[in-house]
Amino acid sequence: MKIRKEIRAADKILADATSQLPFSLINPINASYAKKVFMSNKSKNPTLKYTLPTTKLLALRQKLSSIAIEERDFLDTIIVERQRELIRHVDLLNSLGCFDFTEKSVKVFGLPSKKLINKAYRILNDKLNLKPAKKILKKDAVKILMENLRRFNLDYKIKNKDLVTSCSVESDKKLIILKQKERFSKNFINRLIVHEIGTHAFRYENGKKQELQIFKKGLAKYLITEEGLAVYNEERFGLLKKVFLQNYAGRVIAVNTAQKNSFFKTFRELRRFFDKNKAFQLTLRAKRGLVDTSLPGGFSKDYIYLDGYYQVKNFVSRGGNINDLYFGKIGLKDVKFVKELKLKKPDLLPESFTLMEKNG
Repeated sequence: MKIRKEIRAADKILADATSQLPFSLINPINASYAKKVFMSNKSKNPTLKYTLPTTKLLALRQKLSSIAIEERDFLDTIIVERQRELIRHVDLLNSLGCFDFTEKSVKVFGLPSKKLINKAYRILNDKLNLKPAKKILKKDAVKILMENLRRFNLDYKIKNKDLVTSCSVESDKKLIILKQKERFSKNFINRLIVHEIGTHAFRYENGKKQELQIFKKGLAKYLITEEGLAVYNEERFGLLKKVFLQNYAGRVIAVNTAQKNSFFKTFRELRRFFDKNKAFQLTLRAKRGLVDTSLPGGFSKDYIYLDGYYQVKNFVSRGGNINDLYFGKIGLKDVKFVKELKLKKPDLLPESFTLMEKNG
């Protein structure tokens, strides 16, 4: 694959910018305290606090804006599209805690369609009789995770941290982060292996072998495909229990409700389907980015898990090859053109994993 000098230069700028953007700052630093206060007085919408960006975002935006590529072929297009997307990400982080945060979030992630919202409600209205899953010791969870990492020659570390989510993977830092003081079921750990390692880490590592860094860092709009693929992989390996599908559906409803309502009203809507702890977690995820959560709006990303899942299922049902999504962090819209580029074939594919016995 012949790559022009200006494409390589732009690719480096995009890769550096992706590494420098502090995406984790979207998570409030007082989540535990906010939950304690809210649970003691649910009519009081929590005030969320954030660590302000230390990265010089203005300088980063100027660097991204300096890319001047004329769109002549697919490589030009993916560079320009990612440039525009990263500029929108910079603007989003710059607006953290500000009045226009919601608007900036919608520009990056969009909003769920009415069709998706209706699907989410149908999933949630299918009542479950749940038995509490048996939790395992954290050391046993770490052991099986490390076994899979070694099996695929992935030199990743596992750390504990106070997270809004249960788990997070930072592939560029070779890091898997588990929520502090959290205990997990065997099924959750199996899902984590397939979702985080078999999707996020695999796509990153395969992308790292390509000539351009954009394939490991992510093309524009790759994320909805990546999260959808992760959920689809859970289903492929028989791990997508209805309770987990309902969690993804709950995220859609949380995003949709939060756009026009306060924290309390969003929480109240979710309490129709979830216990108070889960309803709080889903609401908090959807109201991230705001300080005063009595206001409507918030972080609109969370609907993409369910939306992407249906998109990937549709891709496969129409004869698409799931392995074509493993050339790197690409989107469904990129598959046709990526195949024409004759990239290096992916080494890591989600064919089999070492999973725990599925009895909890």
